[in-house]
Parts: sequence; structure tokens; C-alpha cells
Amino acid sequence: MKIIDIILIAFFIFNFIFICYLFDIEQIIVLDHSTYGTPAFSYSVWIK
Repeated sequence: MKIIDIILIAFFIFNFIFICYLFDIEQIIVLDHSTYGTPAFSYSVWIK
């Protein structure tokens, strides 16, 4: 494999894990999206 192939594979694996876990999972665990910006809304543990 060329070095650029390894870099691209690492980039996409990192993004798959990082983006899916930190950002996409929020859509699953936040129960009421209408509370954004109100006192009833609290950020997830990893955002604090």
C-alpha cells in the first residue's frame, strides 16, 4: 500500500468512529429536541 492509502483509510476510520459516536448518537439519546436553548436542556456529558 502507498502511504496516501494508509492516510486515507485512517482518516475515514477515525471520522466514522468519532463523528458517529459524538454527533450522530446525539440524535438517538436526546429525547426532546424542542428544549434546545431552554433551561430544560442540558448538554451531554462529553460536551461539558
